[in-house]
Formats: sequence, C-alpha cells, structure tokens
Amino acid sequence: MRLEGTVRGTGGIRIADRNCATSVQGLYAAGDAATRQLICGGFTGGGSHNAAWAISSGYFSGKSAAEYAQKLGEWGTQRSVQAVGEAGLTNGGIHKINAEELIKATQA
Repeated sequence: MRLEGTVRGTGGIRIADRNCATSVQGLYAAGDAATRQLICGGFTGGGSHNAAWAISSGYFSGKSAAEYAQKLGEWGTQRSVQAVGEAGLTNGGIHKINAEELIKATQA
C-alpha cells in the first residue's frame, strides 16, 4: 500500500449485524463504505485487517443482499428494476453478452 501508515478514518455506514446489514431494511454495506470499528476500533490503515475486511464484508453483504432479494420474490413483492444511464445490464438492447468472452477477459 502506497500510503500505508497515514492517518485514515474508521467511520462509515454503521453495521447492525454480522451479515453487514445496516439499520435500513435491505441495505448492506461493505469495504470502505462500512465502518471497520467492529474489527479494529479506532486504528486503521490500508493493509492487514482492512484488506481482509474489504474482502470478507463484500462476501457477507453480497450473500445477505442476495438472500434478502430472494425473500422479496417469495413474498410476491418484487419491485421493478430500471437501469440508470449506462450503469448495469439491460435486456433487449443491441449488445449481447457472451459469457465465455466475458470470463476470458476477466481472467486475462
């Protein structure tokens, strides 16, 4: 880490449970967006526990968000989703996604 050892904050979105849920139903936080006070108190930096937090909180919050979304579907309360600008993938566009090409490009 280039700036390891500099003063950095541990603030961020408050984590309400071990699944990285916040106090807002259906909102999960990870990485730098989520507070690290649960794992390091007031101390922080770029590597070590912070790098581990980025990886593990991304896994926990992603898994929990997916489970939450599945429950919404089971309850019959699915919400419509719209793409915002160019962010995200949409159906019916002129661009088709080739999964094999995408995997090869990601692994390159």
